[in-house]
Amino acid sequence: MKKSSYYRLWFIVFGFWFLFLSGVLTQLTGSPGVLQLMRLKHLKVQREKQIVDLKNDIQRLEYDAKRLEKNSVVQEQEIRRVLGYAAKDEIIFDFSSVDQLH
Repeated sequence: MKKSSYYRLWFIVFGFWFLFLSGVLTQLTGSPGVLQLMRLKHLKVQREKQIVDLKNDIQRLEYDAKRLEKNSVVQEQEIRRVLGYAAKDEIIFDFSSVDQLH
């Protein structure tokens, strides 16, 4: 076997191997390729982290909901926070009208 045909054979083998890994031959081989595999694994890790964060948010919200259902002090604080009401002993500062001082 000539040296040039030997190199050509290896070039063809590595070319097909690269095409197989890249996923270009997906229609023929059915394999999405290694690059797609790496992208999907990275996406899976991101989604798993997102799931953990969402589960933590759910636990926190369930805890807050239970506190709001059972504790009247917490209910009062939340009402004042959301609606802007003040308690009888609270002092209110109004910083919205700064131009009146001049």
